[in-house]
Amino acid sequence: MEDLVGQTLLERYRVDEFIGRGGMAEVYRAYDTRRRITVALKFLRADLAEDEVFLRRFRREANVLETLQHPNVVRYFGFEECDDLHFLVVEFIEGEGLRRKLSRLEGPLTLEQALHVLEPVCNALHYAHAEGVFHCDVKPANIMIDHDGRVVVADFGISKLAESATLTYGSTGTPAYMSPEQCRGQKVDARTDIYALGITAFEMLTLDRPFVGDTATIEGAISERIRWEHLKAPPPSPRKYNPDVPEWAAKAILKAMQKRRNRRFASVLAFYDAISDGGKVAPALSMPWLPDLPLRPAPSPLAEATTPSGAPPGRPWGQKVNDIVWAFRRTTSRISAFSSQMRARIQSVATARSSLRRSLQRAASAIGRRVPVRTMLLIVAALAVVAAAIAIWAPWRSSVIPPAASSITPPAATGTSLPTRPLASPAPGTLASPVPGKVTLIVQAQAANIRTGPSTMYPMTAISYEGDKYEVLAVSPSGKWYNICCPGGSEGWIHADPVRVTGDTKNLPVIVPTPPAPQQIGATSTPAP
Repeated sequence: MEDLVGQTLLERYRVDEFIGRGGMAEVYRAYDTRRRITVALKFLRADLAEDEVFLRRFRREANVLETLQHPNVVRYFGFEECDDLHFLVVEFIEGEGLRRKLSRLEGPLTLEQALHVLEPVCNALHYAHAEGVFHCDVKPANIMIDHDGRVVVADFGISKLAESATLTYGSTGTPAYMSPEQCRGQKVDARTDIYALGITAFEMLTLDRPFVGDTATIEGAISERIRWEHLKAPPPSPRKYNPDVPEWAAKAILKAMQKRRNRRFASVLAFYDAISDGGKVAPALSMPWLPDLPLRPAPSPLAEATTPSGAPPGRPWGQKVNDIVWAFRRTTSRISAFSSQMRARIQSVATARSSLRRSLQRAASAIGRRVPVRTMLLIVAALAVVAAAIAIWAPWRSSVIPPAASSITPPAATGTSLPTRPLASPAPGTLASPVPGKVTLIVQAQAANIRTGPSTMYPMTAISYEGDKYEVLAVSPSGKWYNICCPGGSEGWIHADPVRVTGDTKNLPVIVPTPPAPQQIGATSTPAP
């Protein structure tokens, strides 16, 4: 391909610099004069651009990728054509890949530092999987980190659209990170990305890869030897290369790298929950490639801004609209599930009715037709009415549709109940003072996450530090999470392990939370200010 630096394509994209060359494309930095932003242009190889069948599939899949809008996914703007040039327009990240940053380290990352990268990556992959898009080439080189520390997943477009060329150009992906089903050319799903994510976590914690082609018993190119190991060789434990890796983290990585996909984690959320020990291990606040951050942010992330009158403001309109949308989606999903169950029950009743009718007819024939056919039909109709009534009544008796709101179990025979808000709102920027006689907790770890629900699947809203005190309002059904009162009258959830609770916890109400929306694990991928 000719040098495009200095040219303006489609009277819009001014090509400024050649960045690099990959397996499918050459990448240039350009300026979009219409959007007035810097973008990256990825030009397809000449042999791919000349294949009309591939281009048709490529254009069709490109329309799907335009819907991927997530803060941890490199934004995709579109697919353009100029004469014989075909290129993708994507967001330009002012930074470098995780692969290059790892190559400059003197030692592997700690688990907390690895979680700093894994949390936003899992956010991005979970969002894409919910949209029906699979990356198929997760690796450190495709995890970008900008100068502000934001972690984003790149090349969703290239890896996803490359599937269109599989029949002509072979299986897609990088050999060192390919799953067994990719090596066989089989259909991929979310667990394919989980396999590659496990290898990426292995590499961050050991600065080595589990499969490098050394143990293969076949002859051939190094890529073929690595594929053989993906198919045949058991993965080594990361503790073999780094004994400081916790046992639970090593087990989580080995499960993610299982040969059979049904033995891996069902989702990236489950993988992140396992490798973080159920949320007990929080992501690091600083990384080797970032400047040191202060131990306590200023102003406190737990304090809410106030209006001029001194009253805490309501939730942002954008968040309210998002909550309404997700409530509508959950409701329609539950109605659809209920309808499917009803259709299945009605079908089963109809099948049973037909079987009973045939049995009665055989019985009547055996006894010499002593029972009239009309009488048998009346009996069958009566039985069908009874069965239909039972089928309709049973779902309501067993609560097929789960409650849309949280239910609270009242305290046991105390005559009083805990307040859902503090007696007095503290001043902005200060910690909540426990109410005398109530249950309180004190944070004993260096840092602990406060989330919107009792699980690591819920977004993280703030960070608490050692010595902070809070009033306990309720407890989760598992007893491992506490609902606490934060400054400004807001509520949050904190895990029981890094805290010490004082007071009688037997009378605390038990809250069953509403399931979280599937976009996020944590509140943000950017380290706390």
